[in-house]
Amino acid sequence: MKKMFILAFSIVFLSIVSSFAQQAPAPRPPQTGTISGSVVKADTGQPIARVQVNLTRVGIAAAPAADPTSPGARGAEPDGSQVIVGQQLPLMVVPTVLTDDSGKFTLKDVPAGSYRVNAVRNGFSRQEFGQHSLGRPGTTLNVRAGQAIADINFRLIPAATITGRVFDTNGDPLPGVSVQALRTTYDATGNRSLQPMGVAKTNDLGEYRLYWINPGRYFVNANAAATGLEALAAMSSQAASIQTPSSAEEAQAMAQAQSILGPGKNPNEATNSGLMVSYFPGTPDVARAVAVELQPGSEIHGIDFTLTRDQKVRIRGKVLEAATGRPPKSAQVSVIPRSGSGGSPMDAIMSLSGGALQGNSYNSDTGEFEAREVASGKYYLQVVVVPERPPAAAGARGAAPAPDPTNPADALEMFASITTTQIPVDVFGSDIENVTIMVSPGITIPGRIHLDGPQQIAGNQNPYDRFNVSLTKGAGPDILALLGGGGNGKPTTEGTFSLSRITPGDYKVSVSGMSPNMYIKEARLDQMDILVGVTIGDRVSGTLEVTISSNAGQLDGTITDAVSKPVTGVQAVLIPDKNRERRDLYKIALSDMDGHFTIRGLVPGNYKLFAWEDIEPFSYFDPDVLKDFEQKGKAITIRESLKETVEMKLIPAATP
Repeated sequence: MKKMFILAFSIVFLSIVSSFAQQAPAPRPPQTGTISGSVVKADTGQPIARVQVNLTRVGIAAAPAADPTSPGARGAEPDGSQVIVGQQLPLMVVPTVLTDDSGKFTLKDVPAGSYRVNAVRNGFSRQEFGQHSLGRPGTTLNVRAGQAIADINFRLIPAATITGRVFDTNGDPLPGVSVQALRTTYDATGNRSLQPMGVAKTNDLGEYRLYWINPGRYFVNANAAATGLEALAAMSSQAASIQTPSSAEEAQAMAQAQSILGPGKNPNEATNSGLMVSYFPGTPDVARAVAVELQPGSEIHGIDFTLTRDQKVRIRGKVLEAATGRPPKSAQVSVIPRSGSGGSPMDAIMSLSGGALQGNSYNSDTGEFEAREVASGKYYLQVVVVPERPPAAAGARGAAPAPDPTNPADALEMFASITTTQIPVDVFGSDIENVTIMVSPGITIPGRIHLDGPQQIAGNQNPYDRFNVSLTKGAGPDILALLGGGGNGKPTTEGTFSLSRITPGDYKVSVSGMSPNMYIKEARLDQMDILVGVTIGDRVSGTLEVTISSNAGQLDGTITDAVSKPVTGVQAVLIPDKNRERRDLYKIALSDMDGHFTIRGLVPGNYKLFAWEDIEPFSYFDPDVLKDFEQKGKAITIRESLKETVEMKLIPAATP
């Protein structure tokens, strides 16, 4: 009986297992892909071991599945369109891998998505896959589930080194001097400037070593002045030495501040104030500097400096309120280097506390200010005023409490009341006296948006709600823009808006929230065309009228090389034939894995299209740079609501 029961149970069990086996789903295809390749030396082709290969996820996820053998297997659909299917993904970094002794690497279990790949090894220049030269953007790889992407190869270039010493006029070595290697660059508005690509501090022997710099052409300077961060660290260290914390929490906060800012300079190191910046081979004038050419793997010695004392000057004057003629109760006077560009966010941040860091003074009773120890150069003299809190209303019990900057509501109120005024000053060896700076809360400019063309608005939604109109300053660090105040107008349901607290200066109008098929068709202030820009004074009459069209043109194209092969990761740059001072007419798109690009939101008109294999970013804004390529551009006419198609030949990089 027992045997019969066991036999019956076994039959039932096997039947159940068989049933589950028949109903079990087929094995799912792999949901990840792989990326593999190699890293070698650019000059010898020898493999490089222990190179870090980093994968950074960007953009949106690729489609969940695809045939890896299809024409679009390396990142685009078979019809040439970009993959845009999937969920929006945050920026993330996939764990790195190291190359083996043969220089090979494989990134396994890569989730489907869009990625950038770069290779890093001490002694070599960092390289991103698909970039055409150092420092340029690379190519985005679109990985699909089950896909194996191979031949992601890197040819690393050996980095270069600059060494030297810094002395004073007595021949004594100078410690703690910053030595920078600077490269000529252009910002997004086309202004040319020198940007540091490497910095080092001199040691007790006055020696410095700028190592692992990308090969190229650099200007080198030595500067004994403390940086803004060093000044903050010094202030924190000084405060800690003279202030006794009143609680454990305050002591912890002070310790945290010092840990973030660092310990500051060596207390046994004398401060070398008043020394002029020197550019190699020994001039304070950058226009007379001589560039240092760095070849791959080279080490340049003997780039030495002798720093001399500058004749620092003072700037004195008064700050007065334009409305009352009286000095403001609270003002911060800062001296900010003038580079000709709109200024960086850091310039704006430093200008808020720059007066204290620079040791400037302001007398609220007389309005007199003094900026001390100003070196020769071109600057903005900026005044930041935070108005007093209004007194309590009649009958109220007591005065209004002072605003607390640590309270978010009070902080926003303080930021909203900030007034800034900037004037340019040139300093060349002598004091500047009797400067009068008139500050005012600015003026209010009324405006209206007009819509041209069909509007796709769901239900009863406000057609103007998507837009925000701004006036952006053309020069100087814009604190109000950084803090989100001033020069921004949200339209009402009727399309009207108001721009408040607009101070005198040069501005350009812009509109955010436009869809890809829109463009600013017209902008007029008191019937004057201001699309190129406008200078605003103490008063403005009339209304700012902005017309937004939904009939923008579009350009689809493919970039190919000399043998008509599609080129990946190259910028297509569309430049207007006329009104080249209008930077908003310049449009840029990056070619995908199939050499394809799309540019939308184009203002109708005549253009030239360029596709450089290698060019300094934004240098095409410079007429002197562009004139050498005018004949290599392709003429394009953009029409309203139409899509133009073009094939553009790559403009080869100049041979060294």
